[in-house]
Amino acid sequence: MIKKMQDERLKLRNLKHISMVFFIQTVGILAIIIYDGVTKGIDAALSSPVWFVFCISMVVLSLLNLSISIDTYENIMRRPGPYYRIVLLAVCIGLLFGLAGKFLPGGSISGGLIVGSVGFICFLAVFSYGYYLKKKRYDEHKE
Repeated sequence: MIKKMQDERLKLRNLKHISMVFFIQTVGILAIIIYDGVTKGIDAALSSPVWFVFCISMVVLSLLNLSISIDTYENIMRRPGPYYRIVLLAVCIGLLFGLAGKFLPGGSISGGLIVGSVGFICFLAVFSYGYYLKKKRYDEHKE
């Protein structure tokens, strides 16, 4: 029976290969979206399932990088602030998005409510995840 080797250099090389493949796939997806946008129009490019895959992959990549950023740049010794500040900040951003959706040309009250609600939910979700990571790191370091 062959014993599986556990070499950190091989793991690092494998991660580099995976990141290179992800980069090439992302460039390919962008090329397809740009081609669709040039040949069929921007509406066809944005309604394509490839656009949806691109958006989801960028959101997942951003959330994964958020935890790395918090580990790298956040001062662990400092206790995270109160959570209500995050909710208030998300409400303010949602209101700004909603007002922009209402008062920009072609905007309506229902459009402003939808844009503001989506903005609020998106920012609250990301800020809450960041707060959770900061609090978790602080509690781990405190123990």
